[in-house]
Amino acid sequence: MYTNWIEDQNEEVKTLDNQGYLIGSFINPEAVKKIIGKDANTISQTDEEFDKNSGELFKQFREEDAQAEPLVKRKRKRKKIKE
Repeated sequence: MYTNWIEDQNEEVKTLDNQGYLIGSFINPEAVKKIIGKDANTISQTDEEFDKNSGELFKQFREEDAQAEPLVKRKRKRKKIKE
């Protein structure tokens, strides 16, 4: 029971932290980036780069699907109608 209460308190603190970051990002986004420390781990792409990369992935997936063995349809038994 105590551990559940502690977990609830930790979740509430995380929620309040995230709300603070959200509100602070409107005032000073650079400071929030420094606090969070995610600036070095983010990847930025233009729309053209994203479209190119996603197109290559879809092409690769289609090729893998074409090479895979086709699914075998199972035969269904006909139901007999009682007269």
